[in-house]
Amino acid sequence: MDPGQVMTVAQVAAYLQLNRLTVYRYIREGKIPAARIGKLYRVLKPDVDRFLDGQKVGIGGRA
Repeated sequence: MDPGQVMTVAQVAAYLQLNRLTVYRYIREGKIPAARIGKLYRVLKPDVDRFLDGQKVGIGGRA
């Protein structure tokens, strides 16, 4: 696996433009898969992208 594919919580927060505490909450809730290594979490970038894809909202619809 490419080391660039592994992200810290701070990197995920910056990438998604979220607060780090929000990222921790999403990890706890299972919304973003993560591996815990000691006291630290590591997240795979494809999992972050999958999470982001699931958050897309359609524009339009009936008024």
